[in-house]
Amino acid sequence: TTASISVSPTSTTSYSVTATNANGCSDVDQVTITVNSSPTANAGNDLSICSSDGVQILTASGGTTYVWSTGATTASISVDPATSTTYSVTATNANGCSDVDEVTITVNSNPMVNAGNNRSICIGESAILTASGGTNYAWSTGATTASISVTPAGTTTYSVTATNANGCSDVDQVSIFVTSISLDLGSDIIQCEGDGSITLDAGNPGANYLWSTGETTRIITIPDAPLALTNISVEVDINDCFATDDINISIGADVSTTFATLGPYCIGDAAGTLPLTSLEGVAGTWSIPVINTSTAGFFTYVFTPDNNPCTSPSTIIIEIVDCCPATLQISDVPVPGGLYQTGQWIKSDGQVYAGSTVDYATGEYIELQIGFGVLPGADFSATINPCGANALQEDGESEIEDEK
Repeated sequence: TTASISVSPTSTTSYSVTATNANGCSDVDQVTITVNSSPTANAGNDLSICSSDGVQILTASGGTTYVWSTGATTASISVDPATSTTYSVTATNANGCSDVDEVTITVNSNPMVNAGNNRSICIGESAILTASGGTNYAWSTGATTASISVTPAGTTTYSVTATNANGCSDVDQVSIFVTSISLDLGSDIIQCEGDGSITLDAGNPGANYLWSTGETTRIITIPDAPLALTNISVEVDINDCFATDDINISIGADVSTTFATLGPYCIGDAAGTLPLTSLEGVAGTWSIPVINTSTAGFFTYVFTPDNNPCTSPSTIIIEIVDCCPATLQISDVPVPGGLYQTGQWIKSDGQVYAGSTVDYATGEYIELQIGFGVLPGADFSATINPCGANALQEDGESEIEDEK
């Protein structure tokens, strides 16, 4: 019955009112309240992030226009909160009705992982690496413990990821510098007298050196001297890592090599191989290991000693000769019987050769011994036929002495 009333219709509703004046006269009017639906604003789910996660995208829905607490008026906004923050958005629909929603981003701190200090070790040594700052760890080696043991073959950098209770992580690295010394003075040396000095180099520039001679330089010189076997050693120090090597230096004498006389050989002889050790006991090799008897002539063979730089190569000369046999034809020897006896041919080895031909070899001779009773002046002749040469004719007359 009041002029003003308060209504809260849940749907479109018409209201009527009857007004009466002082004279008792009245009139009726009505008013319709159209109830429009409100939007349901949705700012998205609350988020829990790590401080290192960076920018986050918030997207609202439920309206046609939006106003964020950041002042942005788009449905989606980008935020990068440094601490936990609540963002609100007002969504308005086409009827001008609006709704508000909020979203909270909880920012969790990242762990401060520490993999330890860089360090140097010697080749072959191990190092213990210990990480801190998290509750769980994952090393680049695959290990998942806070502490690990490594034995790197060379300088290596290791990384570790540490994760805290909130699931946030951080990465740190540690480098292990490996000192490796390459030291080789070389093979033992046989120094010939007069060859001059010897230079030894320990390499590894910038290192510290200590030689058995007392010298402390990288390169030292050993003078030429007829000393007995000498051992020289050196110690090299880099970053308190040490390596040693040594070398034997001896003075070798110049030994001449000789061999027993070989040859001459005949063409085609199986002369075999040359001796591999000299009369002085020096072993070596020949320029041609097998004696070649295919051609007549003088041939030179060179002997080179093994592992004896102070012994010079030596040579021998072997003669190959044409030794083909000659034949001796005897004729005009008195016919046996009667008053005559045939002579006989005697070679230098004392053997008697019967018949009319005899082998004649180099360095031998043949003589005719006249038999008993041969008349003085009995004629004979012999023809020598050398291999490949013309026949040589020899004629003679017997001379005898009385034999009792």
